[in-house]
Amino acid sequence: MDAPVLNDAPLVLPPHLATAFEQTDAQLRSTYGKSPGASTLVRLWLACATPFRLRREFERAVLGVSEPTIQPNENGFYDDDCL
Repeated sequence: MDAPVLNDAPLVLPPHLATAFEQTDAQLRSTYGKSPGASTLVRLWLACATPFRLRREFERAVLGVSEPTIQPNENGFYDDDCL
């Protein structure tokens, strides 16, 4: 798998994380007959990471913060649907 580049340095994933993208690549090829490849899937995954989602994952994983009672939408904004 070609490593994506971040700040002029290759982004190297540990083998156990790279395996998930390689498995997804194989599943897509098996199901649809084509896939963009594991390294492109990594780039896609990074492109989908909004600041709100990154913060939420950090709070869950590192700080052990459980779900608050009011949740912002996927874009990180509070609206009437949150109540």
